[in-house]
Amino acid sequence: MLLRVKNLKKYFPVKQGFVVEKTVGYVKAVDNVSFELERGETYGLVGESGCGKTTIGKTILRLHDPTSGSIFIDDKETSHLFMKRGEAKRFLKSEYIDKAEKYISEMKKADKVLESLEPYERNYFEYYYKNGENKFYEWMMSDLNKKRLNFRRNVQIVFQDPTSSLNPRMTVGQTLIEPLMFHNVVKTKLEAKEIALELLKKVGLKAYHADRYPHQFSGGQRQRVAVARAIVLKPKLIILDEPTSALDVSVQAQIIKLLKDLQQELNAGFLFISHDLGVVRYISNYVGVMYLGRMVEYGDGDSVFDNPSHPYAKALLNAAPVPDPKIRRDRKQFIIKGQVPSPINRPNGCFFNPRCKFVMDECKKNYPESFNLNKNHRVACYLYKDKEGNK
Repeated sequence: MLLRVKNLKKYFPVKQGFVVEKTVGYVKAVDNVSFELERGETYGLVGESGCGKTTIGKTILRLHDPTSGSIFIDDKETSHLFMKRGEAKRFLKSEYIDKAEKYISEMKKADKVLESLEPYERNYFEYYYKNGENKFYEWMMSDLNKKRLNFRRNVQIVFQDPTSSLNPRMTVGQTLIEPLMFHNVVKTKLEAKEIALELLKKVGLKAYHADRYPHQFSGGQRQRVAVARAIVLKPKLIILDEPTSALDVSVQAQIIKLLKDLQQELNAGFLFISHDLGVVRYISNYVGVMYLGRMVEYGDGDSVFDNPSHPYAKALLNAAPVPDPKIRRDRKQFIIKGQVPSPINRPNGCFFNPRCKFVMDECKKNYPESFNLNKNHRVACYLYKDKEGNK
């Protein structure tokens, strides 16, 4: 499994006070989200602005630190990779070194401690007892640095706005050459330049574009540069955060075709974040619909789009235009009334219950678990609690 996200939470503290700040609440941007992605596949995340889609992408990339939960890349836990030295000491002490010291006189019992640890923890545990505490932390931080470099090389992102995500003081050539040199992919700058020029041709630009700065390109060209920067290290996972939202329709089609071709060539996994439901359906193997930080419906892309089941997912998908002037949707039955609740003070029970016309007493008490609609389709709604397979 390329990417496995398990019970991911990301809360942002809300602070008040000028001289002395105090935390008065939390914006629960992402709350208990889980999903999986294989290489060569695309997982689409859809939902209205502020539902937590981009926060998930940035947390996977570790631009945000997760509040809790686990993120696995190639079945390897990544949450410990970005600890600072002081944090690492506290983490190790609290997690398992205290346990190990408790059993130091009885190594048979210490073996039981080993069995309960994650593989990366087991390596640190064993090194600790062979070499002692003095050498341990230096070795650990060196080990973490190597793993961080590998993580950064294999997980990349294409941001929504290429104008702000590209360095205005670097030419396109410098932007592509720098990561190749930093990660020691090539031995000389000449080799890096050859790769950069070849990559520009691959994304539909010309070799002479390497000497230009970002402001000298159109929006579509800048997004092609952003895509080239993301794939220059041949990553395993690429997070695409609204990569086509700032582009006109004809350029959107070109970028999407480019992404599909590159995915086939690299065998990379895509996490595709977008408001454009037509694009999501075209490019995604699996789809998750988000509302106020939670996944309300998810599963196989065709199943979710052909048979949306959660009241919010129905309204969202029926708001998309039909590419046929003779077909009109009856949108009256799918109109959502009211405003999105505050992510700081969410409603009790199902977060959608104040706006849902199917609301029941149970909806106001407890948040629903995910119920099976079929093998590859689940929905978090009490309307499907008594369906066959959920009894």
